[in-house]
Amino acid sequence: MLYNQLENVTEEQVRESVKKYFRENGIGNIDLAAADSEDIITSIVCDVITELAAEGKENFKKIQRQGIEAARAKGKTLGRPKKQLPPGFEKIYKAYQAGNITARECAKVLEVPLSTFSYMVKKYRSENT
Repeated sequence: MLYNQLENVTEEQVRESVKKYFRENGIGNIDLAAADSEDIITSIVCDVITELAAEGKENFKKIQRQGIEAARAKGKTLGRPKKQLPPGFEKIYKAYQAGNITARECAKVLEVPLSTFSYMVKKYRSENT
């Protein structure tokens, strides 16, 4: 992916990155022969790659956001589907509310952990009140 991005870099983008680098680092006219040109070039290349990566990330997020908005506009729900209460839950819940059966026994009948049964009770109460 990075190679493809580097392939698409124009000479103008490189020139702009170099100018930007020099401005940000307070470098005016520089004599490349006198300076350690290898360090300067390495630094410039790193900056160019960093710029490209940031640009690519922004573009990806923009496209992703557009896709999510388009899906919502079509009425699609995103994310994991809501899990339905198991069949027979309402009957067992009513027995539990009447005090005829304990929460532990309800969980055993539904073949779920006690904590899951407690969650189901909470969910059922919030949906039906």
